Amino acid sequence: HVRLNYAVAMWFEHMKGVPVEAKFIAANPELFNRTSLEVFDAVVRALTDEGLLVVINCHTSDYRWCCSLHDEQSLWYNRRWSEQHWLESLQGLADRYASNHRVVGF
Repeated sequence: HVRLNYAVAMWFEHMKGVPVEAKFIAANPELFNRTSLEVFDAVVRALTDEGLLVVINCHTSDYRWCCSLHDEQSLWYNRRWSEQHWLESLQGLADRYASNHRVVGF
């Protein structure tokens, strides 16, 4: 199985249509001008198409490495992303992947 991490920001930036920077997906040009959630969809699809099980994990609220004493990434909320944002992203992803039986946990 694969533990696939996401940031709360991914869910809300997708709603705004913010595309991933090209430098992060240069090896996969078919993903240019896609949002981070659309790229995440492609990763989930590629993993599950190969028969792997996926556990989706909210590892950070913002897109960044964690967890120092000062980066505000050690809990499921911070000053920019509330607990409600986390719950909305979690529910949204659960709904989004509900029909994919190889996504087995959150």
